[in-house]
Amino acid sequence: MLPLDAAHTLTLMLLNSAGPNAPTIIANKQAGSSVFKPQRPEILILVLTIYIALVLNYPFWRKLFAATAPNSFSDWHFLAAMLVVVVLALYLILLTISLKPVLRALVLVLLPTTAAASYFMSEYGIVIDTNMVRNVLETDTHEAGDLLTFKLFAFVGILGFLPAILFCAIPWTPRTFKDEA
Repeated sequence: MLPLDAAHTLTLMLLNSAGPNAPTIIANKQAGSSVFKPQRPEILILVLTIYIALVLNYPFWRKLFAATAPNSFSDWHFLAAMLVVVVLALYLILLTISLKPVLRALVLVLLPTTAAASYFMSEYGIVIDTNMVRNVLETDTHEAGDLLTFKLFAFVGILGFLPAILFCAIPWTPRTFKDEA
């Protein structure tokens, strides 16, 4: 499992190294303005997609790496292709629902849920499928109480809620169809 400090550091490195169009903090905050510079929605969605694909799907990458045990050039190409496919598929899905209020509401639900799923996959080595979701919905409060730990809340708070709130705090650049033409 990726330690919380390492995952948080990875998140910050990802946001800081995403290039000139990545969300950046403004040094001199002006009255009534946002803490962040406005960004194009496509860039924000791409950063969000990379974060979900790399950080929140860490258990998937760990299992895939163990299963393929890459030792040849073609094995590494396969892993790179898998990364590209995962990022592109998720990017296209999120891009289709890129209306600001819809996407922001979805991110506020999606990131904490994905962080919780990532925690359970890392901690218990489970695979989340339809049967697992059904079991979660049928779990009583006594069984659920054993699973609710400080470590879970910290994991979901740092890797789920914090990035979701940051994503919602970043303003989008106003774009019209005329601007795109």
